Amino acid sequence: GITLENLRRHLLGGLALSTAMVAVLLGGSFIFGYVHMAWTGRQVPVTTLIMTLFVLLPAAAVEELMFRGFPLQVLWEGIGKWPGVLVLSGLFGAVHLNNPNSTLLGTVNTILAGVLLSLAYLKARSLWLPYAIHLGWNVGIGFVLGLALSGLDLASLWTTGVAGRDLILGGGYGPEGGLLTTFIFGTSIL
Repeated sequence: GITLENLRRHLLGGLALSTAMVAVLLGGSFIFGYVHMAWTGRQVPVTTLIMTLFVLLPAAAVEELMFRGFPLQVLWEGIGKWPGVLVLSGLFGAVHLNNPNSTLLGTVNTILAGVLLSLAYLKARSLWLPYAIHLGWNVGIGFVLGLALSGLDLASLWTTGVAGRDLILGGGYGPEGGLLTTFIFGTSIL
């Protein structure tokens, strides 16, 4: 799954999709809640911001290798494509169960993210597309907007506060714990 063939197209396509997903998330947050954004990039040391990016880059890569790389390919051959996708997406959701403020809906959304990323791999036959989607989402909501990323607070360029119904907007777990993200991931899967 790691090839240089179509690398640029897969990276750009994945980043474009994740940018659209983050834009829908932000727009939906304005529609369904109250959003306050403040530029805080200068309040955080540059080294902290750089280190945050250096954590996000390999974290997405490691998760893609673990859940969409060789194990997914072996499961596809052994039990079939959809059972393999569902097993590893379920494990992807389970890995996030102990994150701060984890919820059942947050776990379901993480499983949906796993399905989305698995289908991206299936379409591209390359890990670059799911990696770019995964990285773009994490960087967009966590590093750029400063929203909680799977319950984790990161150093960010903006600090975005979202108030509204937790069921829709995610509450303390961040947007991945809300129905808005269920809609975003579900639509992206289609």
